[in-house]
Amino acid sequence: MFPIKILFWTIGILNLADGILTYIGMQLQLIGEANPLMSSIWELSPYLFLCCKIALSIFLFILAANFKTKHVKTWRMILAIPLLLYLSIFAVHLTWITYALGGLR
Repeated sequence: MFPIKILFWTIGILNLADGILTYIGMQLQLIGEANPLMSSIWELSPYLFLCCKIALSIFLFILAANFKTKHVKTWRMILAIPLLLYLSIFAVHLTWITYALGGLR
């Protein structure tokens, strides 16, 4: 089993990657934002969107550094949900990147 700090770091990195890849994909008009909240933020400002994603990742990194609990099993199960979601989102990003790069040839 992974330590909880590693789970927080992994989710933070995947969130940051999601933000950067979504920003690139949206700027190139290759993808749309599926999350209604983040889509609304994008409509306000793409830079605000990116800042929100960066801020969330920083928050997760701070949690990783300072998180202490006696309920390790419970937190592993809780953190498994966003981890799986971000891994599936990352797979979607890899799909559109592969498609976009294939279209450049």
